[in-house]
Amino acid sequence: MVSGTKAPPEEWQAKAGLVLIAVSDDAIASVASSLCLRPGATVLHCSGALDSEVLSELSPDLSKGSYHPLQSFSARTGTSSIEIPPYAVAIEGDGKALALAQALALITGHSSLQLSPQQKAGYHAAAVLASNCLVALQSAATRVMGTATAATPQAWALLWPLVVGTLAGLEAGSPEQAITGPVARGDLRSIERNLDALSGDPLAAAIYRILGSEAVAVAQKAGLSEEQAKRVLEALNRH
Repeated sequence: MVSGTKAPPEEWQAKAGLVLIAVSDDAIASVASSLCLRPGATVLHCSGALDSEVLSELSPDLSKGSYHPLQSFSARTGTSSIEIPPYAVAIEGDGKALALAQALALITGHSSLQLSPQQKAGYHAAAVLASNCLVALQSAATRVMGTATAATPQAWALLWPLVVGTLAGLEAGSPEQAITGPVARGDLRSIERNLDALSGDPLAAAIYRILGSEAVAVAQKAGLSEEQAKRVLEALNRH
């Protein structure tokens, strides 16, 4: 595997049949161009957004593809008490690259999802919303909780059980069954009071409005009437 920004020693490259490039997206092309691989080797990069075209400068006698684990790996992942289930790996590339990528996923205990080059950006956008934006949302929630309760050091400890309970509700993959709160109830007064409380934090208020609008669509699937949905959207947009 190639990580960082430097290629492995040439003697390693000469023996490699499969190379994984795990660097930032902007560095993939330059790192790939520095490789000196034997003919017939396969190169897979680990970007979720980019396809195998980023490897186009490599020799035509090399097989090329992409291999993106649909999972978040942070410094804390290995110390968490939460059991992480097997995840999918998105694969894309030429025939040989796909076969090796699928075999690698299988041997490491994961399923694979074959994508076309045109599908990768949308796939990755969904992953960013599910993971990175979730972290950003919790950052905003923790900030607001700390301000509202004057319990900044304890803010995340207060919110964490709620987050876990929400994830448990989402486990089956049905947002309309997991949705709770003032939007789901059509509770206009609570929504207005929430937005009033967020008036000093414009970024958190904007997040509340945008995600509240998405929550309206989810709540309608759960039974919120069209008239209630209209009133909730009006309340979200009035502030």
